Amino acid sequence: MLNSTKEKRAKYSREYRKINKEKILKQRKEYCSNNKEKKREYDKRRYINNKKQ
Repeated sequence: MLNSTKEKRAKYSREYRKINKEKILKQRKEYCSNNKEKKREYDKRRYINNKKQ
């Protein structure tokens, strides 16, 4: 029983991460829209935000 809850939790977190990643990529696409400078700036900001966490 314990094992099944662990598996469920792992599956959920994997799916959640996948959804979150897609959401972030979508935001990035909308924000940058083929502008390389903006893209670089956006990625840099995300990297800094991830470092803080």
